[in-house]
Amino acid sequence: DADARAADHGRSIDTTVVVGQPADAIVDHATENEIDLIVVGSHGRTGFSRVLLGSVAERIARQAPVPVTIVR
Repeated sequence: DADARAADHGRSIDTTVVVGQPADAIVDHATENEIDLIVVGSHGRTGFSRVLLGSVAERIARQAPVPVTIVR
């Protein structure tokens, strides 16, 4: 559980579930709630599969009004 792991290190985190197109929903939520950092995972697709599927993480990084950390 992310909350427990953060607490073990003296940190607190907030998690939220939002509905919609992933990149748009995440960027909108960050904007509306004064979020100061977005952390998002990436499958690390390259080449043709990335062209076909796109990259949600990349769209978030390009559109977000705050820093984005992408974890592979």
